Amino acid sequence: MKENEIIEIIAKFFANEASNLEKEALTAWRKSDEKNEIYFKEFEKIWDNSIDGSEAIDTNGAWENVAPKLTTKAPIIRLNFLAKIAAAFIFVLGFSILISRVYFNESQLVAFTSNTDKQQINLPDGSAVWLNSHSKLTYQEADNERKLTLNGEAFFEVVKNPSKPFIIKSKNAVTKVLGTSFNLIAFDSSSSVKLSVSTGKVNFKSNKTNANQILTALESAVIDEKGNNNKLSQFDINEIIWKENKLVFNNLPLNEALADIAHYYGVQISTDNELLNNCHITSQFENATLVNVLDNVSKILSITYTKKNNQIVFSGKGCN
Repeated sequence: MKENEIIEIIAKFFANEASNLEKEALTAWRKSDEKNEIYFKEFEKIWDNSIDGSEAIDTNGAWENVAPKLTTKAPIIRLNFLAKIAAAFIFVLGFSILISRVYFNESQLVAFTSNTDKQQINLPDGSAVWLNSHSKLTYQEADNERKLTLNGEAFFEVVKNPSKPFIIKSKNAVTKVLGTSFNLIAFDSSSSVKLSVSTGKVNFKSNKTNANQILTALESAVIDEKGNNNKLSQFDINEIIWKENKLVFNNLPLNEALADIAHYYGVQISTDNELLNNCHITSQFENATLVNVLDNVSKILSITYTKKNNQIVFSGKGCN
């Protein structure tokens, strides 16, 4: 098994979240190498000394108990969950980060976010990353490069190091930089990868066709399912300011604004009249709730909306 897989299984095992199949895999891994059993026993000590055995797990307290026991010099990553999920599940995520950093490789980083939260982390090289929800990032520093993989969305502020390029591999693209800031949307479940550059220069390359582009500040491009690498004519500012909890619409067509809102809040939004796409909206939001944004859009354009679960439909006469 890969490091990331065994890390997650061990964490789930201690939190009583492992399936029978995962338990069997863990047993086989422990028996396959004496070092593996030593690692497992060390994890067990940390868990036993950090959790009081009660069913209700205080994740914040558990983290504070575990952190002082680490011997690594690498900075500890703290999870800042704004929304509470199942306590045991959150702890699994935090614990998987902990053991990956300490016992496998200090330069290795595995970071998860919750379903409803964004997470800011600092990489071992000093670069800063903002991970959006449903996203996963791995990091490893080699002699001549900094290697990452991304499944999800992240904004990067990369520390410049000409001797060690910063290389992110995703489903169908390779993004290479020396030192810059940019946003990358690369979900394994999606057929495309999108890059939006805030500062500096970024090399954006297709895995399938080797089509390559150099993007500079306020430029963006998409690599599609076939490997086509297309520079976009319009730059969406919301793709580099979402980490600041902001949405900005500057005379933006309604369909594009609704796409930004849907992506930001993780909902589905549509209209029942194509003429609504002719409407434009100018507005700014910061730390706003979904309802607040929807109500303001409705008021500005004199239209209405209905909401059922994650499905939102706007209705109105539209614009000429």
